Amino acid sequence: MRPFRTLTHTRDLIALTGSDSYSILYDTNEVSIANGESDVTAVLGGTIVERTKVENSTVEKARIDLGRFVAKGEWHRIEVEHRLPSCDVAPYLDFSLRSAAVCEVQMVVFFAPESAPRVLRFTHAYAEDLPALIADPFGVESPEPARDIITPDAYGVVMTRFLFPVPGFHHGIIWQL
Repeated sequence: MRPFRTLTHTRDLIALTGSDSYSILYDTNEVSIANGESDVTAVLGGTIVERTKVENSTVEKARIDLGRFVAKGEWHRIEVEHRLPSCDVAPYLDFSLRSAAVCEVQMVVFFAPESAPRVLRFTHAYAEDLPALIADPFGVESPEPARDIITPDAYGVVMTRFLFPVPGFHHGIIWQL
């Protein structure tokens, strides 16, 4: 059994301006380990070179050095891994983008193979939709936000892709063990 749930997200970017770095925001409540340190790592397409806490919140901003200059209009793939503690983690993972430069986000989450969670994928959710969706993901009658049930494979892996995620909306997965 894996000691952590692992979220790996991959972002395919089209640079809106020429740059050699890209920044992501994440909630440290969701990624803190027993020693209180965030465990977020860039595993492809760059290296995290700077982390900055957002004042009066649990959000942290990480600047990723892409290792090269990416010209305006050029594609670049970044893969970031979040290691989540095996307990006391909210049963959902979501993201919301600030830019239309991201063409695809892939999420891969590993569960213990014997856990058999029910998993719901959602897209285009407003921030105010999230509490009701999280409280009762499989019982919400409204057609919005868009939802699909996905099944972990035999190894406990859930993999999903979000093509051209719309900035400002929340996209992600919710599970019940």
